[in-house]
Amino acid sequence: MKKNTLLIVSLIIAGSMMSLPQASASTIDSAVKNLNTSLNQFVSAKDDASIDHLSPEEDLAFRKKVVSDALTLSLKEIEDIRNKIGTLKLDDKSPEGIVSKQILGDLGEFEAHYRDVRSSLDEENDVEKIKDVARSTKEYRDDAYSPVMLKALNLILTFQTDKLVKSADIRYTKIGSDISKLEKANLIKDGAFDKQMGEADKLISGAGSMVEESKDIVLDRNKDKNIDNIYDAPKDEKIVSPRELCEAALVNLKSSYGIFIDISSAIKKALKL
Repeated sequence: MKKNTLLIVSLIIAGSMMSLPQASASTIDSAVKNLNTSLNQFVSAKDDASIDHLSPEEDLAFRKKVVSDALTLSLKEIEDIRNKIGTLKLDDKSPEGIVSKQILGDLGEFEAHYRDVRSSLDEENDVEKIKDVARSTKEYRDDAYSPVMLKALNLILTFQTDKLVKSADIRYTKIGSDISKLEKANLIKDGAFDKQMGEADKLISGAGSMVEESKDIVLDRNKDKNIDNIYDAPKDEKIVSPRELCEAALVNLKSSYGIFIDISSAIKKALKL
């Protein structure tokens, strides 16, 4: 009996102390910063007093490099986003699979366009034409590229967070089952952790609701659905973007794992382990 008890407790402790996986918020941030960086690079291709000292040849080389580097960065971003969408392993026939396929199609067009523009730079020796390329590429990025990239980033963050919610839900069920075993063995008081498990359930359910709201936006469904009354949402602030919804969901999940750790500690104390 003692061996079984220790096994159950060890499972609870191991499960609840698992660090909450980080959704790729950091990689999302990095990608967004890269977008802004490249935009600044495009802008820097205009006349600038800091490059007045350059010879005509150096000026031309500088401008070509700025635009070429920005195009190369965009191509790297495209590949990075394509890979991240691939790791989601979405069903091609599902709504999210269809959206991801559309995004991947757009990314293919962007990639071809940027490669063509970058190749044309090698043969260009006119500063004014280089400036035109910089301006037109910036416009293309603002009007066509950036909106699709934002949609892709929202899709990735939403479905990565969805996986975390499902993992937390599985963990909640497993811990609840182990607690029941300890209760039946009269090793802990019946209902001792009902309140905490109820709080964890509410937090995870709230996170799931937020992710569903994020899916509504990413998949462009239920346009008229009211998203004001979301559990644990700021009282005086509407959460209107997938990013905000997923960030709020992650806060809930972090809190739920904190509860699991508290339960583990309490069980260890009760059993004098």
